[in-house]
Amino acid sequence: MSFIGRERELKKLNEMYAGGKFECIIIYGRRRVGKTTLIQEFVKNKKAIYFLSLETSERVNLDNFSKSFWNTTMETIKSPPKFSNFLDALEAVGDLAAKERIVLVIDEYPYLANAVRGISSIFQAQIDMRLKIEDIPRTAFAR
Repeated sequence: MSFIGRERELKKLNEMYAGGKFECIIIYGRRRVGKTTLIQEFVKNKKAIYFLSLETSERVNLDNFSKSFWNTTMETIKSPPKFSNFLDALEAVGDLAAKERIVLVIDEYPYLANAVRGISSIFQAQIDMRLKIEDIPRTAFAR
């Protein structure tokens, strides 16, 4: 299946990725306009943790995040992690990002924000304290 449309946005995402520094990009808009398709096309052939938030509990989202993390790291981590909270999960992403270039995608972020009290401030703290270091290139995406 070929990718049609959104070439300008895809080009911009790839330019930002190639820049080699930390980026936090928020893609938003009306439903059913191709945001997820754009992100999925962008992460092709890149090491990426793709997590789809669900309109459910914190525990279910955390378990699904753990599976998404493991799907990306299974060649180096022998068993799926069982994170006790999202702070631990995001610290593990930060540890991984310190070693290699990684894209973190959180699709349907509003569902996660409703399920996990304080998740936005947890992200902000991780970005401010760990990911903005200029000599460690990373990219993060949230939608």
